[in-house]
Parts: sequence; structure tokens; C-alpha cells
Amino acid sequence: MRIARSEGAEEYADESYAHALKLMDNADQYAIDKHHQNKQLIAISPEVVQTAEDARTIAVKRMDEARNHEERRQSENALANSQAQTADATRRSERSDANAANAQSEAAFANNKAQQSETDNANLRAQRDSERLASADAQSQTQAQIEAASRQRDKAVPDQASAQLGTNRCTSRVGANQAGHGS
Repeated sequence: MRIARSEGAEEYADESYAHALKLMDNADQYAIDKHHQNKQLIAISPEVVQTAEDARTIAVKRMDEARNHEERRQSENALANSQAQTADATRRSERSDANAANAQSEAAFANNKAQQSETDNANLRAQRDSERLASADAQSQTQAQIEAASRQRDKAVPDQASAQLGTNRCTSRVGANQAGHGS
């Protein structure tokens, strides 16, 4: 009976263990009671032992079943946790991929905008350079025209002085001729 109890028969095989205890109590009564014969004690003793062994066997079997059930439950929980973690990791990975794609798209947009800005700046510089060249050409042409006009004026001044001198001479001759004819 102690062996059956130590194997958990009280908890896992309570009916068989209770029956074995009842049989044991009967055997104890037969042993104490002088009115019963030893044959009854001898007849009930193997049944007590067998019932206790059955209770122990049932207890061991049920404990194994309970342990196996607990192991299966823990295994199922571990599997469920693992699947949940895998699903969570997959969601995080997908979210990370989406964020990376968004970042790439934003970077490409920013890069395109920077290139457009650079192109616009280059066009502005080219336009300013063209305008400077046109302004420089216009200044150069104006300067050349001024210099040409100045040369012509410089050339015209001696010619004008010479013409004036010629006119003065002509006028003096005409005046002298008139004076000479009028006298």
C-alpha cells in the first residue's frame, strides 16, 4: 500500500486505491478478530496486494498520460508562440521593406529634385553668362563706334580747320577782288 501511495495512487487511482484500503482494513480486522479463521486472512491478503498493485499501475499510467498531455500542451503552446513570433517577424520585415521602399522613393524624388535644381542653376548660369557676353559684345561695339566716331571727328577737325582756312582765304580773295574792282 505504501508503494501504491508513493506512486500517486491516492490522486491518480483513487477508486482502486480506496478499494485496496477497504480490503486492507478487512484484512487487519481478520488479523485482530479472533472469531475469523486464518483462511479468510490468507484468502484476502493476495487480493489486497493485487488491488494495491492495480492502483499503483493505474496511477503510473495516468501520471504518464497527464505528463504526456502536459508535454503536448507545452509543445502546442511553444509551436503557437513560435508561429506568432514568426508572423510578427514577417510583419516587421514587411513593414521594414515597405519603409525601405518609401525611403528609396523619397530619396529618388529628392535626387530628381536636386538634379532638376542643378539643371535649373546651370541654365541660369548659362543664361547669365550669355547675357554678360552679349553685354560685353554690345559694350565692345559701342566702344568701337565711339572710337570710330572719335577718329572721324579727330580727322574732321583738321579738315574743318583746313576748310575754314580755305573759306577764309576765298572770302579774303573775293573781298580783295571786290575791292580791286570797285576802285
